[in-house]
Amino acid sequence: MEEVDFYRRLYKYNRKVLENLLGRMRRMSWKEVIKDRGTGLGSFRDTFVHMVRVHDAWVNFIVPGRVSELPKHRPPLSSYRSWASLRELFLATWKHIDKFLAQLRPKDLRKVVRAPWMPGRYTLADVLMQCTFEEAHHLGELIGASWQEDKAPPQMMWIPILYDQRVRVY
Repeated sequence: MEEVDFYRRLYKYNRKVLENLLGRMRRMSWKEVIKDRGTGLGSFRDTFVHMVRVHDAWVNFIVPGRVSELPKHRPPLSSYRSWASLRELFLATWKHIDKFLAQLRPKDLRKVVRAPWMPGRYTLADVLMQCTFEEAHHLGELIGASWQEDKAPPQMMWIPILYDQRVRVY
């Protein structure tokens, strides 16, 4: 598999996991969604917004050299007060990511990228993995919070997501 295809598949997975999380949250009351769970970011809402913002910051602002625009782009977490606001954030972010991925070329993956808060030099390929693993870490917190309440977490398995399969988890 070509490297660019790998990252496109990886981001198809990332997107679907976030969509599944949003769907899982829709089955909860808003009070449950904003409840502090004692996780790194507290609530399902705040964790979801953070995960989307990580992808947004890196792919839509840092990689194209628009870091200075980032602070103006970030309302407080508490400003997300409805399902519609969460969905809007997600769709607006992913619209740009989809466009970025459609234009991605193998040589782009070697592009040197820098974020002001992280020392060193890293590549676009590193950035795409950073976003993916950060999403996975925070998703793990929400999976644990779901299990603590005896509720099923969102679907997150690679194969069923990529191949649109419904599976039964034992």
